[in-house]
Amino acid sequence: MRLKEILGTTSTMTVYRRLKSLSYLTGYSHRGKFYTLQDIPEFNDMGIWSHQRVYFSRYGNLVRTIKHLVDASQMGYTANDLESLVHVEVKHALLELVGAKQIHREKVSGVYVYFSGESLWSWGLPAALCRSTR
Repeated sequence: MRLKEILGTTSTMTVYRRLKSLSYLTGYSHRGKFYTLQDIPEFNDMGIWSHQRVYFSRYGNLVRTIKHLVDASQMGYTANDLESLVHVEVKHALLELVGAKQIHREKVSGVYVYFSGESLWSWGLPAALCRSTR
């Protein structure tokens, strides 16, 4: 861990105590191994910033980021759409959110679309529209 070298310690807990005193973010890619100071990122419209292929989110970890993106969408997202936005695999995060009933999914034309519980999608409207147009 490079931070241990910089701080002159061999203790992981010392590193975390020092980080706690700073405002920092943990990257959601690379299993959270990377950190940045909170005032460095220039987030895009989706709340995502990257540096050397390490991705950070204004919303925290991957699960919270996906929840925010899905909640902000009126039409929902497919897993492929979300992966294009966040640049990492989203399957496990989506299953966690669906399992916790924080988001919903509906199969449309053979592909799952993930949507907020607050959207019209949660009332089955799109599926009903798809069936009625056949």
